[in-house]
Amino acid sequence: MNKLTKLFAVSAAVLYVLGVFVCAWYLLELPDRLMTASVSIDLGAIREIRPVHNGLLLIVGTTLAMGLSSLIGLMLYFRNREVNVVYVEKSEDKQLSTAKLEESDTETHDVSAMSEELLAAIRKAASGMEFADTKLEKALRVVCNQLGASQGAVYVSVVQQNQRSLELRAGYALMKPDSELLRYEWGEGLPGQVAKEGQLVNLASVPEGYLKVLSGLGSASPKHLLLVPIMTGDKVAAVVEIASFTPLQKREEALVKQSFEIMAKVLEESSQQAAKVNEEAALVNEPVKR
Repeated sequence: MNKLTKLFAVSAAVLYVLGVFVCAWYLLELPDRLMTASVSIDLGAIREIRPVHNGLLLIVGTTLAMGLSSLIGLMLYFRNREVNVVYVEKSEDKQLSTAKLEESDTETHDVSAMSEELLAAIRKAASGMEFADTKLEKALRVVCNQLGASQGAVYVSVVQQNQRSLELRAGYALMKPDSELLRYEWGEGLPGQVAKEGQLVNLASVPEGYLKVLSGLGSASPKHLLLVPIMTGDKVAAVVEIASFTPLQKREEALVKQSFEIMAKVLEESSQQAAKVNEEAALVNEPVKR
């Protein structure tokens, strides 16, 4: 629409300018045309009407010049107005960009402050005098509270008889008793598959009933599930599972990974304790030889 309007305005201006020149030429040629068109007109009469012709030429010429000046003025006005509008838009864009940049800086500062606070709490939990599994539970509780997660679990890699498996060593709001042993073989279930591949998994739509959070007011199923492998060197030391009702973004993934990398020694202690308990249980259950 703007292009058509501009084309129409340019065409009208060109026609107007052409009309000015045609009209001026016609008025200048009017006396000669009168003499040529009719031989019955007296030359003296033509000379007498020449002042009238000159006055008419002056009036019409002045009118056309004023019209042309007005047209040029309008064109310059709209051109300057367009430039001013563009400048205002750019100025507003600049202000908006500045506001977004300030907001981004504030958000980055808040995230950084939150990360430092979280990691400081994790370091404090790792340096405690409790058993390794107790330290893991403290760290997991801190992470879940910080992320607003509804459930969490830490599966530690355990090697027994040259076979690797994952054992649940710490949980947060899980629907299972502490005395119940939960173990995954390498590649079994989501935790086992994450341990086998060493790759993070972030599910944005968990099927209804796959997970359940229970409270005195009822139960509900989280929709988002994050499983993060914790590496020590080139080996998977643990898999951390976080369930949430809200999406878990890249920032949350990094926080979980950093938090439990700090707990590397604690994870190793927990793995050794689990292996020792399993060996003792195997000895107890081994048939007595006669």
